[in-house]
Amino acid sequence: MMDYKKALEERIEMKMSEYYPSGNHLKTRAIVRERALGTVFKWELEGGEQLFVKTFDKDVLAERAEMWKRLSEHRDEVLIPRILDILEDMNAVVMEGVKGRKLSSILVSHSFPLIKNQDNLYLYVEQIGRAIGKLQTFTAGKPRKLRELKEAWVNRVKLEPSLKKIIGNEAYSQIYRRIETTREKEMMTVRVHGEILPHNILVQGNKPRFIDFQYYEGFCFEDPISFSVGLELTQRVPHFGYNLFDGLNKRFFEAYKESSPCEVDKELWDFFRLMWYCFLLEGYKHWKRYSPVNHVVSVVDSLYLRKKIKQTVTEIGL
Repeated sequence: MMDYKKALEERIEMKMSEYYPSGNHLKTRAIVRERALGTVFKWELEGGEQLFVKTFDKDVLAERAEMWKRLSEHRDEVLIPRILDILEDMNAVVMEGVKGRKLSSILVSHSFPLIKNQDNLYLYVEQIGRAIGKLQTFTAGKPRKLRELKEAWVNRVKLEPSLKKIIGNEAYSQIYRRIETTREKEMMTVRVHGEILPHNILVQGNKPRFIDFQYYEGFCFEDPISFSVGLELTQRVPHFGYNLFDGLNKRFFEAYKESSPCEVDKELWDFFRLMWYCFLLEGYKHWKRYSPVNHVVSVVDSLYLRKKIKQTVTEIGL
């Protein structure tokens, strides 16, 4: 790792004039963060900006390089940072850092009773919905069966024994049977951020930007449902009530539908939302609770997800 870090830093130093023709230099040594899907290197620049390099497996980079370049040309439409370079020999993507407040923090503060500023919240979710739709427009691919891309995801829900205790054997059996038929369904493929959640969106001025994106091959429902459920879980904050969530969620989906080439089959998407609840609940069992706050969040969210799973099973008639 040290040899790679040194070689990467030397390469970045050498190419700074290409990235910033008007002049800029690295101010700090690289800060290294190990992530599940690769290593992230971060530098502070003398001009006040930040520079990030994210590493990927060689096969992943080769498969996504051209797509990233294309999306970077439309970065203001799909709300991603500017991609400065793709270092194929080092399996790395170089991009500008984004400075701003996390949307998760803004959702809490802007809905606080004494300082309500909810107009901006509607503006943000509208931009996010439109950006996800644009991403799908730019990256739409051929239809594939659910099991071809999401088998591991499906199996995590299918093989989770605690779900039986939560919703009962009969409802669990109904979900199991519905999964077996749904996994053979063909749907349009698109590129997927993978984790569009409020804490992975930074707001600069009035412009949200997505961070920690992956853009692997997936299906239309993944990013909209991921963001919508993340928004829904903000109700863990006492003053962020259902009415605010419902209003923001509707505005988000209106903007998404206007810009996406994907058809929203409500019955099918309601089932995928149920699957998402189950997937998240199973994930919280293995979540590393690094702090008391994380522990409280995992407990509160797990209780809410249990309730929503039971409720949704009834609502969609399983």
